[in-house]
Amino acid sequence: MKINIEQIEKLQDKIFNLLMSNPDMELGEINDCRDAAKELVEQWIEESKPPIKKAAYELIEKTDFLGDVWYSINKNGQYVGQSSTKNLAEAEEMLEKLVSFKSSEPIINVLKTIEVNE
Repeated sequence: MKINIEQIEKLQDKIFNLLMSNPDMELGEINDCRDAAKELVEQWIEESKPPIKKAAYELIEKTDFLGDVWYSINKNGQYVGQSSTKNLAEAEEMLEKLVSFKSSEPIINVLKTIEVNE
């Protein structure tokens, strides 16, 4: 959800007017009401922000029944396809690339589509 400055100011004004509509409010409390309205809107904006998604990447070492050592990468506990290798340095490099690209999903582009009658 995107909120522009104009919408924020309108919301602050509505809250301010609501606070000032209290018959017990005195003229000296105007700035307090403006500050309170601004603080409420800032708090609402902060609470409305979506949580930051985090991913856990793990470098896994697995020894198979023949004694061969394999390295692979898991993302959030799930195997990352095509990440198995017997070379530790290669696995570490792959892990660094995955973390820096922020995605473990392959990028697939359809270059051409041909439709035919069956």
